[in-house]
Amino acid sequence: MKVRTFKQVFITIMLLLSAIALANSALGAFQDDDVSPLLAVAKPKQDQQLFRYEEGEELIFTVVIDKYILGELVGVTTKDGVAFDLENYIDVLDFPIAKVNERVYEGWFINEDNTFRLDLNDIIERSLNNVTVKDNAYSLEQGKYVFVDDILYINHEILTSIFGVKHKINYSALEIFLISTEPLPLEARLKREKQNLRRAGFNKPRHPELYRGYELLSPQVFDFLASSNYRESSDNFNYNYSLLGSRDIALVHADYYIDGSDNDLLNRARLKLSKQSVTGGLLGFMNATSVEVGDVRPYRQAFGQTEQESRGIRITNSSPSNALDNEKLTLQGPIQAGWDAELYRNGVLIDRQFDISVGQYEFIDIQLIFGINEFEIVLYGPQGQKVTEKVTKAVDQKLLSGDSLTYDISFNQINESLLGIGDFGTEEGFAFSGGVRQNLMGALSVNAGILTQFGVENDRNEINLGIDTILFNRAYLSANTRFDDENNRTLNVDARTQMFNQSLSLRLSSSTNSQNNFGDLNRAIASLAGGFSLGSGIGFSYENVADLSEQDDTETLRFINRLGLSYNKFRIFHNLENSRVTDPLNFTTNEYLGILSIDSSLGGINARLSATYGLENNEYQALTYQGNLAWNITNNIKSRLNVVHEVKSKVNRSNLQFGWVNDRFNLSSNFGYSDDLGWDVGVSARFSFVGQNSEYDSIYNTETASTQRGTLAVRVFEDINVNGRYDEGEPLIKNAMVLASQTFSRGVTNEKGIAVLDGIPDQRATDVVIDTDTLPDPFMVPLVPGVSITFRKGLVDKLDYPISRSAEIEGMVYLSKEGVMSAGKNIPVLLKNARGRIIKAVETEFDGYYVFDKVIPGNYVIEIPRSVINHEDVHDFKSIRIKTTLESALISGIDITLEQKTYQTIFAATHGIYSNLRMLEVAKRLLQFKLLKTAPTFFYVKSKTLDGYILISFYADQQAEVVSQCELFLQKKLNCTVELIDIPYIKN
Repeated sequence: MKVRTFKQVFITIMLLLSAIALANSALGAFQDDDVSPLLAVAKPKQDQQLFRYEEGEELIFTVVIDKYILGELVGVTTKDGVAFDLENYIDVLDFPIAKVNERVYEGWFINEDNTFRLDLNDIIERSLNNVTVKDNAYSLEQGKYVFVDDILYINHEILTSIFGVKHKINYSALEIFLISTEPLPLEARLKREKQNLRRAGFNKPRHPELYRGYELLSPQVFDFLASSNYRESSDNFNYNYSLLGSRDIALVHADYYIDGSDNDLLNRARLKLSKQSVTGGLLGFMNATSVEVGDVRPYRQAFGQTEQESRGIRITNSSPSNALDNEKLTLQGPIQAGWDAELYRNGVLIDRQFDISVGQYEFIDIQLIFGINEFEIVLYGPQGQKVTEKVTKAVDQKLLSGDSLTYDISFNQINESLLGIGDFGTEEGFAFSGGVRQNLMGALSVNAGILTQFGVENDRNEINLGIDTILFNRAYLSANTRFDDENNRTLNVDARTQMFNQSLSLRLSSSTNSQNNFGDLNRAIASLAGGFSLGSGIGFSYENVADLSEQDDTETLRFINRLGLSYNKFRIFHNLENSRVTDPLNFTTNEYLGILSIDSSLGGINARLSATYGLENNEYQALTYQGNLAWNITNNIKSRLNVVHEVKSKVNRSNLQFGWVNDRFNLSSNFGYSDDLGWDVGVSARFSFVGQNSEYDSIYNTETASTQRGTLAVRVFEDINVNGRYDEGEPLIKNAMVLASQTFSRGVTNEKGIAVLDGIPDQRATDVVIDTDTLPDPFMVPLVPGVSITFRKGLVDKLDYPISRSAEIEGMVYLSKEGVMSAGKNIPVLLKNARGRIIKAVETEFDGYYVFDKVIPGNYVIEIPRSVINHEDVHDFKSIRIKTTLESALISGIDITLEQKTYQTIFAATHGIYSNLRMLEVAKRLLQFKLLKTAPTFFYVKSKTLDGYILISFYADQQAEVVSQCELFLQKKLNCTVELIDIPYIKN
């Protein structure tokens, strides 16, 4: 085929993809028309926390949505609760509503169909229909709004009716948590920013780190599966087993996998030793972050293919935020036999694997798109288990930030495992593969790679050179050239960007092959992917890929269309692949393969229905129908039914599985029947073993293999003597929930007070905390708020978590002036421990009331901050010492009286005003030096009118006495001024 034809076809594909992009972005503009009307709001229940606030009092709230702090919102208390400043409210929620003049608000919220208009004049004049929402007019009821200094405050429940945003208000903490009936544009923007920042900020551990290093010999961890099957077709029994294991040995981590059967006792075996460090520092000057020895996967050259694991070594200093490979991603993980795996990207099904038998799932060389790649790996077990793992990979400006040199090198023996067990291929030899990347100026990088194969039938040497850049954080561009010693050359160009929030990619390559049996290859791959909301919680995602190649006058066009539709727990996916090959004689073959899949969870039943079909001569032909139902008969008995119908062969296959699951093992049975093979009956058992001391369980059951995830056993106990350690006989606490905040893993303590948190991702730091709401006594609190642990795969950790009974300390703060007592409103009060560290800080209510809650036993000091002493102009407050014990449930009556200063106006000899006491001290010593023995005693007072301190040498009621004292200074030509000042008390 001629190049001209190649270009014409490719231009046609690009025009088609552009049309799809415009159509998708146009569809994204349509939203559901439903929006909450302005309904009459019933009188709300008076919040119990409001009784401390007077009606009309101004409050400043912190606004939070999905853990994001949006800003501050001003409100005033009313008889019905609280009303918020409308303009402030609109600004915090980032609604495009503005004042078109001084009296009228106009704009829209959430989506452009939700129009909004409010006229202040209509409200002041109490006109009807003074608010318009979506072209429908409503009236604000009197009493549901208030004007304060010409600012309109509207009742928070009325605002919920208008904008569809609920407010969960914590009056004690002055916080508002927003809950929207449909996603806010602000939420979407914050989510994107959060993803671009690698989930920084809120997703970072907050508590002190509890270091966990590599051990000389850590507890053994393995997952064991054994099964036996009888097949009617062969009239014999088959036996199979598999073992996944891991542990630390000699300060490195070991992972292994073996399986076998009655036909081959040792069929496959893998072993890998590794060591990782998030901060680097491995191998001295190499500053590596990861070292792997054993069965490792070689480094993939740019625009190359990922090879299978083989005997070798791999070293790199790369990290997830500074990866060497920004083109493709390989996802893999351990899994026991009989599981299925599905891979989704941004809500679109892109690959699946059935009945995995090699000990791990593998999704190889997944092309990355510009922006956020949210991968979701869904694992389905034989007894209806469903486990989800998530991986996020961002392609944006941060990939090229910094100026560090990143490298990745590997050396492997081809098609050989470390233990020499398994069938991997016939080719023999060795391969060295390595690459380096240098970032420049924060938006540019250069990279180079080398691949050498020797000891094979045909030795080969290959060099790769490339350059990458990101333009204005909007487009990722890269170019790479590859050539080898056989005079083969390849040029690759890759461009990725986003338009209308849809990801667009274009990859072009041209290869020159010097071998006679292959011609030159030209290839172009274009893709368009994205998604948007259809309203009412319905999400739509899609991905289109067009792959056009030309070689030896043969043109191959491959088109893939993937669609996904989701609503709550209901998802529909459709994938269609079309392959068209045109040979040199202009003969064309066309193949179509489509898959329609429905996945839902209804009433505890997980259902997956799918159908595959093909097209021949433009006629639809069904290939297979498949249905899968999984449900829990009881809490311990799970089941799964799988039915398959092959249309062409008219063969039906069905399989029914039951699983008995408890905390220690999983026992399952299998009953299968097919029209061609007859009956298949089997039984299997699976358990996880964790080598721990007798105080902790050693055998327990987990959903997935614990060897490639972190495991933590937490013992929660009541620390009677408050020493932070578990002592024999101290009560163990059951039914307490332990959380790993950043990984969403959780566990509930059993009769022994032990909760097991498993499935924590490798090298993930997470806070381990106690959900205090699940403790049996409301006065119980953890002795420490939490700890942070960085987990490693196969890490089996133990943690004792002390809980203590706490007390509440409450009292009143009064201000006293000339014997008249008044409430100390909004006065900060500090609670310090015996070391002087601030444990808690509160602010008094409008009536002077304060309370410290959840105070663990110990010695404390209650203080008023020095800044408050100065600001309130009161005498120094003598701190209060207090002791709490296990019996101190409530300590009340700890009242504080602050005596306001009384001033006396007198004459004083002053020597300047100074901004700080250090400068004042210098001036005082200079005067003392010049006056020598005649120097008086100096004093200072804080100025009431100016910001500073006044230096004083003498004061008296009579002006003449002060004037004569000043003469001593003036005679020596030193500054001295007589003035009237207010003196509350004198310091020296």
